[in-house]
Amino acid sequence: NYGYTPLIRASIDGHVECVKELLAVGADVNKANNSGRTSLIRASRGGHVETVKLLLAAGAKKYKTDISGKTALTYATERGHHEIVQLLQQGA
Repeated sequence: NYGYTPLIRASIDGHVECVKELLAVGADVNKANNSGRTSLIRASRGGHVETVKLLLAAGAKKYKTDISGKTALTYATERGHHEIVQLLQQGA
């Protein structure tokens, strides 16, 4: 499964309720898949604002990089997800 956790899978498609439930039962918010992509990276890449908010509130590390050296902010910027860029820059 290439290291995809249920939380990463839920974050890819922005399944807010699933993300909430997984976080509530202790899912590791900073666990990465085999490519080094965390739930926050995947949600940011996909433009899922509410999911990004949940992950940040749960302690997701904004500056974790994947194997290509990209962060959640890098992906959000590249894909034009301006609201997510703002969220990721808050408190930077």
